[in-house]
Amino acid sequence: MTVAGVVAEYNPFHPGHAFHLGETRRALGECAVVAVMSGNFVQRGECAVFDKWTRARAALEGGADLVLELPTVWAASSAETFARGAVELLAATGVVTHLSFGSECGAAQGLGRLARCLDSPAYRTALRRFLDQGLPFAACRQRAAEEVAGTAAAELLSRLADGALRDALSLLDQCAAAGGTIDAKAVLEVLGLAGNLQTAELMGFLL
Repeated sequence: MTVAGVVAEYNPFHPGHAFHLGETRRALGECAVVAVMSGNFVQRGECAVFDKWTRARAALEGGADLVLELPTVWAASSAETFARGAVELLAATGVVTHLSFGSECGAAQGLGRLARCLDSPAYRTALRRFLDQGLPFAACRQRAAEEVAGTAAAELLSRLADGALRDALSLLDQCAAAGGTIDAKAVLEVLGLAGNLQTAELMGFLL
C-alpha cells in the first residue's frame, strides 16, 4: 500500500493544507496520508495558535489519516533538526513509502540535487574555503553551491533563500535601531523570545 508522509505544523490548518493533501492523493492515487505535526509548541518556540488535539482533529477532517506528534525537543529546534526529527519519525513507522511537500519552485529534481549538494562533504569544504576569505555567509553559500552543483542549483538556492535573507536584514535593522551591541541577547530581546536555556527550563516545568 502507498503511504505518503507529510511534515507540518498546521498552525492552524487552512485550505492550503487541505489542497496539499488532496493533491498528494491525486498524484499518488489510492493512498494513506500520515502527518507528523508539532505539538503545543511550534518551530519558533512559540505556543501554537490552537492546542495539538484541535489541530490534529482539523488535519484528520481535512484529509490526513493519521497524525503523529513531533516531540518538542525537535519541534522547537532549527529547521534542519525539525525536518530530521520528522523524517526519522516517518521512517520509523516502517510503512511510509513517499514524502509529500510543497515548494514555490515546484522543481523536484532541482530540489533533490540541491539537497544532495548541501549535504555533501564537497559543499562543506568549499563553504569553509570561501568563509575563510571573509565573504558574507550568503555569498559563500552561493559560490560553494555553484562550484559543487552548478549554476542552476545555485540560482535555485538563491531564490529559496530570498525570504530568509530579507528577514535577516530586517532583524539586523531592528537590532541596530535599538542601539548598543548586537549580540544574542539583543536579538532575543528584539524578537521577544527566550533563549534555549530558558526555554528548556520552562519545558522542564511543563512536561
